[in-house]
Order: sequence, then C-alpha cells, then structure tokens
Amino acid sequence: MEMADEIRLTLRTNSQAFLAESVSKAVLAHGEPRQWQFAITTLVQSLELALKAKLEEIHPMFVFENIDDPKHTINITGAIKRLSNPKIGTIHFSETDNKRLHAAIKLRNELTHAESRLNVHHAQNSFCFVFSFVADFFRHHLSTSVNEFLRPADLDQIIQWNAARKELRKRARHRIAEKNIPDQDIRDCPECFETTFVLFDAEVLATPVCITMRRWNVADAAPTPIFPRK
Repeated sequence: MEMADEIRLTLRTNSQAFLAESVSKAVLAHGEPRQWQFAITTLVQSLELALKAKLEEIHPMFVFENIDDPKHTINITGAIKRLSNPKIGTIHFSETDNKRLHAAIKLRNELTHAESRLNVHHAQNSFCFVFSFVADFFRHHLSTSVNEFLRPADLDQIIQWNAARKELRKRARHRIAEKNIPDQDIRDCPECFETTFVLFDAEVLATPVCITMRRWNVADAAPTPIFPRK
C-alpha cells in the first residue's frame, strides 16, 4: 500500500485529532499518572485549534493576530477574547469558563515551558472541565459531536468519571434551560441514565445537551423526566 506524501490538517480536524489523543492519554492516566501531562497539553492544544476553527469560520482573517499584517496566528487567550467580542464572535464565556480555561492554559504552559509539579487530582479535574467545554463548543459552535471522532470505549470511560459527568450534566441542563425546552420533550438517556435527551420531530437526537452524544430510538428512552425544572 502506497503511503501518502502529504497529510492535510485543517484547524477543525487537527483539533479533533488532538482531542482524541488527549482522551486516550487521560484513560491511560488512571493506571499511569504520568500520562496526565500529555492529556492536559494535548487537550489545551485541541481547545486552541477549535477556537481558531470557529474564528476561521467567521472570517479567515480572524485567525491571525494582526489582520492587517497576517503573519502569525492568534494565541489561545487572544482567540477567547476575539470570540467574546460582540462585534466578532458573539460567544459568551462565563466567568467560571474564563477563569478555569485560563487556569488550564497556565497549567499547560508550566508543563511545556518549565520545571513543574503536577497534582493528579487537580489534573483530572482540570481535564474534565476543559473536556466538557470543548465537547460543548464542538457541538454548539462547530456543529460536530465528539462521538463522531472519539473512540467509543474512550468516551464511555470518560463519561463514567464523576467529575466529567458533573461538568457534562451541568452544561446539558444549562442548554435545556437556555433553549426553554418543555419537560415533555426531555427523556432519560438509555446509556447514561441522565435526563438530558431531547425529542425533536419524533426522534431522540444527539442534541447539544446529551451527555452520551449518541442517537437512540424514541422507544429506548424513558418517558418521564426525573429532575425538577428550576
């Protein structure tokens, strides 16, 4: 079989590749704690590329730090700021998102540019938060579900972690409230048992609010929501 001379990596596909690598390293890290450094660095790289992919989608010139002199691409903090600009990206980053994303960026920089110590518990919590953010960002702003390119076994493993499930559930319920989805259109997921599946057009869809991010038939989903609407 002839090997390709060139591999084309778009911002989006490159981000997906780094996310897949990050998730695989995070799964390994439960038995090999040293893998957390690679899980964190590749995850933040995936985040940066995803943000740039969205900027490119808005306008290719927004990927560059100086649009009048497009030589260097914008850095990750600049991408967050530009996407937050109501005249450009109009994407809302909550105070918590901003704080914890910048903390993860700082951790990545420490791991890649200096001698550092890595607390395993802190690394896992940071990973779970950023992973949930990136998964949500892909679904809402890049129209892609991470289950389309992550290994199912790896994704299943991540979803089982309490910290990851907590973050994914929080974002799921926020989207449900944001879209004002009526209770009768919400079902229990047959895979993760969270009440975060939403019905549209008589089909249970892998919507932006589903933790498992998979498709199921209506008959597979429980009919009654289990958490009260606030």
